[in-house]
Amino acid sequence: MTSGKIILTFIFSLAFTVVWSQLDELQNQFDSLKTLTNSEEKAQGLNDLAWQAKYYDYDLTEEIANHSYTISKNNQWYNEAGMALKIKGILCDEKGLYEESIDYYMAAIEEYKLAQDTLGIAKCEGNIGIIYRNLKNPEQAEPYFRSSYRTFELYDFYPGMQICLQNLGLCKLNTNQNDSALFYGQKAKEIMELTGRMDPSIYGNLGLAYQQKGEDLKAKEYLEKAVGLYEENDPLNKNAKVWWQNLANLYVRIGENKKAVHAVDRALEITGENIYTREMTFLLATAANVYQKEGDYQKATEFYEELIHVKDSVYNIDNLSQIREMTEKYESEKKELEIQALNREKNIESLKREGEESKVFYLTLGGILAFLLLIWVAISLVFKSRDNKKIKEKNALIENQNEILEEKNAEITASIEYAKRIQTAILPPSRLVREYLNNSLIVYLPKDIVAGDFYWMDRIGDSTIYAVADCTGHGVPGAMVSVVCHNAMNRAVREFNLTSPGAILDKTTDLVLEQFEKSEEEVKDGMDIALCKLNESSVEYAGANNPLWIVRGEEIIEIKADKQPVGKFHKRTNFTTHKIDLLKGDTIYIFSDGYVDQFGGENGKKFKAKAMRSLLLSIQNLSMEEQREKIITTFNDWKADFEQVDDVCLIGVRIA
Repeated sequence: MTSGKIILTFIFSLAFTVVWSQLDELQNQFDSLKTLTNSEEKAQGLNDLAWQAKYYDYDLTEEIANHSYTISKNNQWYNEAGMALKIKGILCDEKGLYEESIDYYMAAIEEYKLAQDTLGIAKCEGNIGIIYRNLKNPEQAEPYFRSSYRTFELYDFYPGMQICLQNLGLCKLNTNQNDSALFYGQKAKEIMELTGRMDPSIYGNLGLAYQQKGEDLKAKEYLEKAVGLYEENDPLNKNAKVWWQNLANLYVRIGENKKAVHAVDRALEITGENIYTREMTFLLATAANVYQKEGDYQKATEFYEELIHVKDSVYNIDNLSQIREMTEKYESEKKELEIQALNREKNIESLKREGEESKVFYLTLGGILAFLLLIWVAISLVFKSRDNKKIKEKNALIENQNEILEEKNAEITASIEYAKRIQTAILPPSRLVREYLNNSLIVYLPKDIVAGDFYWMDRIGDSTIYAVADCTGHGVPGAMVSVVCHNAMNRAVREFNLTSPGAILDKTTDLVLEQFEKSEEEVKDGMDIALCKLNESSVEYAGANNPLWIVRGEEIIEIKADKQPVGKFHKRTNFTTHKIDLLKGDTIYIFSDGYVDQFGGENGKKFKAKAMRSLLLSIQNLSMEEQREKIITTFNDWKADFEQVDDVCLIGVRIA
């Protein structure tokens, strides 16, 4: 074999070894694992291998995960079966097959339940939340993040808690609920500072929230903190370019153009040569805008031209220029050898032969390298074409799924709206309230379309009996429980003819438990309630966790509730009936805990009972209708952009 052929064979072998060696190694490990006797350690090894393979080849990853799942399921190794399904969920997520991905995550959760692995369940719930967040559906994402967070919090798993809080903040950021985004972002920052696991993106997200609020100085502080951490610890981290780019846009917005130039240059430097990406088009647009604001129109024009070029290209064909440069190099060396040959009178024939041999060698080598580069370009174009096809398929799938989600959301919303009509029908009508409690106020602010809170009223002889109830949960689950509890109270009064508030709550508890015991699964739902029987000179009261407040002059008299719910309780006792004589001018209030538990204010804290006491004392000179307006206005001002955390219900009655 000639030297040229040997070189050619060696270079081809080396090139293809580099391209395919990692896949071959993974395949060899898979083949070796398959020969081992089935064991839980083997299943774990397969899952570890599948986790590595997902970075290189989807088909091989799926094959490994399928093999792991089969042997794990057959041998009831639930943890490993769950991990295999979770990996398949990740694969489908990366392919854009979001419905299939969620199905795999849900199946993994079932395996983790069998393994009693609550952390495994929480991690899958977090992944489902991320899918819904990426699909721009934060309403469906948030419950998964919250459930995942509660589990992580139970186990003090701070990395998981931090990620959930970050994602909740992003959900709020995407819906322009900036105060809520800041609240969750600050909580994530607290955990990060507690554990020392620094994540610059937490500061970056806080910066974006402040920027959306229009608080540019705060936004600048946090974005500079984010890029500063990257510069200090990992200056070439690819994630840093996002925050440099956002900082550049902010600098332009506040007129600090020279800083904007530095920021966008750092983003471009970190990006490097991999410019043919969708994100790069945003960065080039930012760069063009920054240099235009700085007055460097030539640079701005260059970036605009590059932006157009990147958008129109599918692959960087600059490799061809490298081939030309290499060829020129070899031609130059050839000419140098020829000149040396001509200047040497002695051994001229020998030098000519050496020159010819060098010429052949270098031309052959250059041609081989050029050919390899062209092959690499061709292979890359094939992969790029395949990726573009996948992107188109993914976009079409996303569009179709969004349409399906919109249709489902519309159907669900319509059903919930109808449920609201049903729930509204069980509330006392305004006519009845005015007739029985003519100097009163009712504040009723459901968190969702339907609520777990409700108010109830009836007439017993010369007395009016009324209540504020707070059922387990809110939204649709809370509303369903409220219907059961409302019906039980009606039966206690109308069917069993009970008149004492304590006796009514005892019987209501019996009826609620009786209803829930019909279920094949254990149901622990119930309600907290404040129940009053009011006549002209006194009030009888019984409560389950919710108190009665009487405002008399400049003080509030609190009648405490029994510390047990209407529902299942491990140390249940009979409810206590309290009788209180009333004076003219007294105002009595009963309420659920949604008002005092609401987050808000400058520091994102709860309103709390102390503030509510001050509020009620401050409005006693107002009419009941004016009190109602003040209570609602104060709540909304406190809440501001924060999410309402629970249903709110309050009844106040002034004694004439």
